[in-house]
Amino acid sequence: MRKHVINIFVGLTSLFLTVHASAASNDQVGLKPVTANIMTRLWVEQALVNSMSIDVPWPLRREELPIPPELAKQLTRSVTLGRDADGLEMSVSVMTLVSGSPNNLEGAADGMMDNLKEIPGTRTVNRRKRETTVLGARAIDVSARIEQKQGVPLQLRGLVFFYRGDFVQMLLISRFDDDLGATVWERIRDSIRAAKAR
Repeated sequence: MRKHVINIFVGLTSLFLTVHASAASNDQVGLKPVTANIMTRLWVEQALVNSMSIDVPWPLRREELPIPPELAKQLTRSVTLGRDADGLEMSVSVMTLVSGSPNNLEGAADGMMDNLKEIPGTRTVNRRKRETTVLGARAIDVSARIEQKQGVPLQLRGLVFFYRGDFVQMLLISRFDDDLGATVWERIRDSIRAAKAR
């Protein structure tokens, strides 16, 4: 059961990475530098689930990832929000597992990083991860430089954690040679907060 749950996370992550990182290496969005004024413009609050929100440069949009049936049946909910703009590609997924599923965060992070090399057009991957906390809960920060066979190297930054029964995965892709990507990620990462009581 534990291995299967890890594969759920890996599968969903791989779907995102295959769609977005491949697009970033081939499309104009991924090749552009991050827009220079992105840190000084007005950011917006984005609700992720009823209990959590973040600040982002623009509203995120609902995305439909083609979840295979064998993965879908292990979830009671799967919501993915994303946006491709200003030289950035961002995605946030919130997944609720069926009751009784183990919360193997380490396995989820390792599986996600292992699958980076499976992205079409990838040549090499230099990856890192570190333990951290989010809203008092254990979390894992992940990062990777993705060298493509063609085009500018990409930088992936991400965060995986469980919060109030949900598995949350945040990913941001930018050009590796653009320091603004790191600045944007840090602001988003630091903005994670519990939603205000209503």
